[in-house]
Amino acid sequence: MKTVSNRSKGLFGTFATPGDKSLSHRALMLGGLAKGSTKIKGLLESGDVMATLSAMRKLGADIEKHIDGTWTVAGVDSGLRAPDSVLDMGNAGTGTRLLAGLVCTHPFETRFTGDASLCSRPMNRITLPLAQTGARFETAQGGTLPMTVIGAKALLDAGAVSVKIAAVHPVFSDPCYSLIENGPFSEIIVTDSIPLDERFKKLKAVKVVSLANLLAECIERIDTDAPLSAVFAAYGLHSN
Repeated sequence: MKTVSNRSKGLFGTFATPGDKSLSHRALMLGGLAKGSTKIKGLLESGDVMATLSAMRKLGADIEKHIDGTWTVAGVDSGLRAPDSVLDMGNAGTGTRLLAGLVCTHPFETRFTGDASLCSRPMNRITLPLAQTGARFETAQGGTLPMTVIGAKALLDAGAVSVKIAAVHPVFSDPCYSLIENGPFSEIIVTDSIPLDERFKKLKAVKVVSLANLLAECIERIDTDAPLSAVFAAYGLHSN
């Protein structure tokens, strides 16, 4: 069989590319947290993204699709609300990990589950660092889903003496202000690695640590073979 390919005169026309899954997850979450309404064009309507969309609705966001294919997300502004049922994430690993970070600072419990594939994936890479925010994570054996995220206030209700948070780079959104002001945190230690809004500096729980001074002290002690523990103790931290 002989196949002949002739030179064409060029391709002409327009077409729409599908949206990006990673960006679609984030667009729904950021829109749900924002103040006011967010319009999303090109949202990828895949199973994973629709699982995140369903979860954000359960967490209080009002999400609607329009006839032209765009979506509108009305943000909750003052903070997410406790879901009235488990968040079934299907096979959405990205959606699960990102949502766990969103809900862990809220004063309620959130349960996650998914399909067999998602429930076989370990969540330790997010539960271990997120536990430093004061939240607690209960997973199946092996660190997999089903997983329950217990917010900081729930820890106090369970008998914790206090809940402290350390944030190296404090990127706080508007909803964070009311969560910090009215939240159960006894202290939130942040660095001056990036500019912090003056409103947050005035909050009683927020303590800003200067990296310049801290690094200078550490360098001097390393140079003189002095222990670093005293430096961190002065800031209410502990070195390992």
